[in-house]
Amino acid sequence: MNKKITFVSIIIIQLIFLGGMALFHTLEFSRATKILLETEPVDPFSVFRGRYINLNYKISTIPATLFKNCIPRSLESNDYVYVVLKKKEKFWEPIAAYKNRPENTNFTFLRGKVYYSYSHNIRIKYGIESFFLSEESADEIERERINAARQAGAENRNPLAVEVAVTKEGRGYPVKLFWRDKEYR
Repeated sequence: MNKKITFVSIIIIQLIFLGGMALFHTLEFSRATKILLETEPVDPFSVFRGRYINLNYKISTIPATLFKNCIPRSLESNDYVYVVLKKKEKFWEPIAAYKNRPENTNFTFLRGKVYYSYSHNIRIKYGIESFFLSEESADEIERERINAARQAGAENRNPLAVEVAVTKEGRGYPVKLFWRDKEYR
């Protein structure tokens, strides 16, 4: 009887813990600011992870001159940084970057890790670089992009866009992928 109560108690505690985590992330996600970022695909398929697009965001490489409270040369790989974003026309773009979290809470910012720096630029990973797709969506977007590539010319260039939910703490969650104004999930 005692073993049965212990077993059931452990199961209940695990369910409460998992439910609490799900509730926390649901609340955090519902309060997040939705932004649209320009990107391009890097790798469309992985045998181990399935159909996904590995994304290279335009905001992944920022000029070192955007850093406000530190010397960019002092940044090392895996240092956390905070990139302040502002909507310009269709997409959000970086306007400033900080080593420490911005004190002004009116900013929309993404927290990322320095990947490396070169020349006068800093490469940053935000943890939103993979977008998983259904098999059908992945095949469709791959076909469409191949067809579009055949039609050479700058006027036919249509960047991929990703809607990202950004929390007050700077965490990003990729929500939707758009290409040629069509939504893919």
